[in-house]
Amino acid sequence: ASGGGSGISSISTQTFTSSGTYTPSVGMVYCHVRCVGGGGGGGYGKGTSARGGGGGAGSYAEKILTASDIGASKTVTIGSAGAGGTSGSTTGSTGGASSLSTLVTTNGGVGGSGATTGNGNGGPGGAAGTGAFVIAGQAGGQGNRGGSNPRGFGGPASQIPPSAGISGTGYGGGGSGGYDNANTGYNGGAGT
Repeated sequence: ASGGGSGISSISTQTFTSSGTYTPSVGMVYCHVRCVGGGGGGGYGKGTSARGGGGGAGSYAEKILTASDIGASKTVTIGSAGAGGTSGSTTGSTGGASSLSTLVTTNGGVGGSGATTGNGNGGPGGAAGTGAFVIAGQAGGQGNRGGSNPRGFGGPASQIPPSAGISGTGYGGGGSGGYDNANTGYNGGAGT
């Protein structure tokens, strides 16, 4: 936000979906940072009744910083989304950590495990990072639902087999697991 003679005169927003550098607007007084880690991918399901575990959500953090906290600029790191599990790698991959330098940090959700019968284990949510307000990511469901956080939603659980896992939505949602009933094999959904 830019400062005027009697306080804040304007608000500008920058959204980063890939890594880069945050350079404040001229006259910036305060910077309200919201940060989310990448969501984990859902697990691969292959069997006569098999649901891959859902991927865990990335953690969330926010903090209000001053111009002196930021200085001339700060590095922004955006964690990658976890890929869904496949026949070659049945467990979904873990999402990457996101941060604004060391001032605000988050962690990625863990991928859900694959299953050949019953339900694969859901991946843990990303651990709480640093900031004034932090929330750990929600774990993925054992019955293939992806985990959610305040900025992203996990892929919903597939109710009718056969179906591939569904990708998360928003920022840092976990992918749901693949659901198989004919020993064919279905990939997990990606995190975001």
